[in-house]
Amino acid sequence: MEKQYKRVDLKKIERSISKEKSLGIEDITLYVLKDESSEPFYKIYGELHGKTLVSDIIITYFVYDNDGDIITKGETNRYGVRGLVTHRIKKAIFYDGFPFSIYFFVPRGVEVSRIKLEIDECGK
Repeated sequence: MEKQYKRVDLKKIERSISKEKSLGIEDITLYVLKDESSEPFYKIYGELHGKTLVSDIIITYFVYDNDGDIITKGETNRYGVRGLVTHRIKKAIFYDGFPFSIYFFVPRGVEVSRIKLEIDECGK
């Protein structure tokens, strides 16, 4: 079956902009897509903008249903850095426009009310 992606309203994305700025992230470009051809599958693509990070960071996501319950949670997809595969975004290799991605499934029939993105320093 052919994939049928639909853009998700960015108003469903919850962020802490003040915390992001304190970590060196000036802005985030986000694209959120939902594949409606099978079990609901979401893809979030983003770019982190800024000059430098204050330390290594990690992005965690929480997906909520209409009752406020967490449906699923996790971290950004892994990527390779000089042979190391990691979820961490390293301060040493960060650049303006640094890409990240998140993929997750939700059970059929469950409506996603919001997606919370939390960016934290690693080890905190």
